Amino acid sequence: QSRTIRFAVDHDHQSGAVRGLLCKRCNHELLGAGHDDVSVLWRAITYLLFPPAQISLAQKPTPGTIVAALRAHLDLAAAEVQQKRPAPLEPDF
Repeated sequence: QSRTIRFAVDHDHQSGAVRGLLCKRCNHELLGAGHDDVSVLWRAITYLLFPPAQISLAQKPTPGTIVAALRAHLDLAAAEVQQKRPAPLEPDF
């Protein structure tokens, strides 16, 4: 059974410039819900990295701690992808 994935052409709603292809869900439910507003999406990232119910007011994240946490999260994700990537094939000659 084959699976079809439909892509949406993502574009800047102000300039009309094409940004790339996204799955329909990311285009509509993520960027669309965030209204293409970096500050909205940044607050969502901060919320996921530092859930308010799990930190005290004394631990309120600063821009530096947010960037450091995001960098650590991305480094971990990149390492996981690298582990799953098959080794390149050696030429057979």
